Amino acid sequence: MPKKFKLKAILCKKRIIALAIFLAIIIFCWWFIVANVNPILRVISEEKVRELTIVAINNAADQTIDEMLDPNINLVEVEKNNNGNVEMFQINTLVLNSVSRRVASLAQQNVSNLGRQGIFVPIGTLSGLTFLTGRGPSINIQAHPVGTVDIHFLSNFSSAGINQTRHTIRLIIEAEMSVIIPGVMSVSAKTELILTDTIIVGQIPDTVLNLNSGRIGQPLNFIP
Repeated sequence: MPKKFKLKAILCKKRIIALAIFLAIIIFCWWFIVANVNPILRVISEEKVRELTIVAINNAADQTIDEMLDPNINLVEVEKNNNGNVEMFQINTLVLNSVSRRVASLAQQNVSNLGRQGIFVPIGTLSGLTFLTGRGPSINIQAHPVGTVDIHFLSNFSSAGINQTRHTIRLIIEAEMSVIIPGVMSVSAKTELILTDTIIVGQIPDTVLNLNSGRIGQPLNFIP
């Protein structure tokens, strides 16, 4: 065989070997990412997205409470008879509904902004090695809100001692985010804040005490 053809055959063989090595490296990297990095990325993404989403909705709630809940506004009104027993118990649902709408609007804006900005995770963190955590360039993880933020209130009664009852109103906020990594993952975030914590002295009608907890709807008026 002429030297020219031998040289071409050798070069062709080297190219095939180089291509095979390159493909093997690509396959190994893909396997490494799927087997090691991807699970870490999913866990870190879930924790980071949930943490930032809770911060976003808490900020919305805090801003609304500062703006709308004046100290002079009573969310709960209690009227007693001459014997000191509760005659009427009423929750100010008008104010709560206004708070709910405002929190929902602000929270939706905040989580939407979070999605547009993206969430950055350093590559070193994905290695799973402690000394590399927080190091290296960051990758941008995309997260988008799914549907609307859910807002509701919970009213709860509990015993606070002899002839005393504790009543609380909690603001519950829930949001769901869709995280785009290799694949799509859904992350739920939930937080709650206590709006009122009232100690009521005196006997209270059983109809009130039987409502241990639940979503607040119409004003609660109970006259024994």
